[in-house]
Amino acid sequence: MIKIITDTASDITLKQANQMDITVLPISIAFDEGPYNQFEDEEFTQFYEKLESSEKSPTTSLISPGEYLDFFEKAKENGDSVIVIPISSKLSGSFQSAELAKNMSEYDNIHIIDAHQVVIGQRLLVEHAVRLRDEKKSVEEIVAAVTDVSKRIRLYAKLDTLKYLVKGGRISKTAGFMGTTLNIKPLVSLQNGSVSAVGKARGRDGANKALLKFINNDFNPDPAFPFCFGYTSSRELMDVFADLAITELKLSSVNIYPIGGVIGTHVGPSGVAAVWVEK
Repeated sequence: MIKIITDTASDITLKQANQMDITVLPISIAFDEGPYNQFEDEEFTQFYEKLESSEKSPTTSLISPGEYLDFFEKAKENGDSVIVIPISSKLSGSFQSAELAKNMSEYDNIHIIDAHQVVIGQRLLVEHAVRLRDEKKSVEEIVAAVTDVSKRIRLYAKLDTLKYLVKGGRISKTAGFMGTTLNIKPLVSLQNGSVSAVGKARGRDGANKALLKFINNDFNPDPAFPFCFGYTSSRELMDVFADLAITELKLSSVNIYPIGGVIGTHVGPSGVAAVWVEK
């Protein structure tokens, strides 16, 4: 059998994981008052309520080699193949943990893909792997196909606030203060597995227009994959952008996903993302 493992940076819930017959390992999230249970909050509303009411940012912790090793040793015992699709190695040490656990297991039939993706991009790859597994493709065919698609995924997003980048130490308090005073909305993309700033705009309407412009400059979608929207806490703000994008990009069908705490910890609420696969 082929076993597929991912982590909670994909925002695949426990219910969805059971439906897909995959394993989702948690990248732990802890507030001052204690750990946050990602598997009991399928819409991630509790997370953002905690985030907005907490003085300090929660901490996130990578998956340990021992957590991977438990699954790898069981697969070795059963003679199963394993495909691991973790968060980008440039955003977490979980990929390195998986590699270390593979070496510890002394089992070659484990395939760890550094897809350089996170959130919806990571989800798309897991879902693609599941489809191919269910079509009885070989593990080698699945790994090759997932690796190919990973290079064609595009992710652009707009953040609603600089507050959480300041709290997490990603930018200075001075930059955060100036950005808030001027109502600056950062625009980011995922490039080579890292989150990079690509621009900024004033106000939500300006950010929506700027984000659409970035998408239009790099838009030749593969019709075999859905165009996806993601949001951190505010479906209403995402719907405003989605209506614009659907008209501008002439989209016939879209998928919509909430974005959870692994990335939400750093970007904060009211963010909007657009993700697709290029031809």
